[in-house]
Amino acid sequence: MHPLHVLLENVPEDFAVMIRNPDDGYYYFRAGILCSSLGWSVASKLGMQLKEIHSPIPDYKEKMEFSMDRYFSKLPTARPIQRGSWGLEVDTPLFMPPGDPHEKYREAQFPETELPLSRIHLRVDWQTLRRLPLSGAIIFNFKALFTPVEDFRFEPHIPHLLHTILLHGKPNIMAYKNTWHVEHVVLPAIELWKKEQEDKGMVPKDWEVGTLAEAPFFPGWEGYWRGRQGF
Repeated sequence: MHPLHVLLENVPEDFAVMIRNPDDGYYYFRAGILCSSLGWSVASKLGMQLKEIHSPIPDYKEKMEFSMDRYFSKLPTARPIQRGSWGLEVDTPLFMPPGDPHEKYREAQFPETELPLSRIHLRVDWQTLRRLPLSGAIIFNFKALFTPVEDFRFEPHIPHLLHTILLHGKPNIMAYKNTWHVEHVVLPAIELWKKEQEDKGMVPKDWEVGTLAEAPFFPGWEGYWRGRQGF
């Protein structure tokens, strides 16, 4: 069985294989199993150089292109890295290639009669980069997880953080994330939850919004999680 088919049948995550071209020294997308990408697919990116894949990302060329090429060339086999990439989505779209009908929700602000808060979710793609020891290929791996935005009401500090990002995030980054299509529903709710958490003492009223000590977890997350799991 082909190695990519083994991954497809046994690991519920996505994989993209980046291989160095010895002629120019740059890494190219050469193979992959992608079942949960948003706005792209294997067909739309296959054969592209690293900088071409990331060309839609704001500031990538100016601030990240050189450092990412250098990072790929120096990544040790024994030191994989993990990061999260987030967005706000209507429902839980797992795979949305270019032209997918679900893209219509990103093109307009639907009225709350059609778009209640219960339909809006935080999507986080937990991503890793690691080098294979024999081929030297870089494996980009990710798994998408969804959290209903309504859960944030019970998670200390999270409404404050999201409120600050939506209102004061760098404009070109926020335009790329395209949270605009749900902000008219999300912002009023998290403004209410901010005050509610402060009134209940869950968050100090003078708290200066910033990265949490246990990031990406909020204070008391383990007890909250265990309660949700029933043990």
